Amino acid sequence: MESKSPVPNNTIMEILDLLDTTSSGSKPVQFRFSSFEEGLLYRLASVLKKRGYQIQLVKTSASQWVCIAIYDWHQGSEPLDRHCIRMVHLADKYEVLFEGWETVFKGKKSGK
Repeated sequence: MESKSPVPNNTIMEILDLLDTTSSGSKPVQFRFSSFEEGLLYRLASVLKKRGYQIQLVKTSASQWVCIAIYDWHQGSEPLDRHCIRMVHLADKYEVLFEGWETVFKGKKSGK
């Protein structure tokens, strides 16, 4: 299944690699899920942990929980678009909300 996004996720990562001065060919990608039911996120977290993700569960408000699943994405590995589609399906299966993904990079310093 191909992404219908005008700027596919892999293209975004390629742009970030051009801006990243510390690029090692891999980036930690954080996939975020949320729910008002803690138990649903624990079930999802268990599945993701078995698949090799690092997991963080955080209570963000009096009633909302967030699960962060961290994955080390490498250029040339499974396309990030396909990975995101899988996350959407997992969120549906476990009745939680998939909020998207993010990564961190250190940009080039401007010369003065």
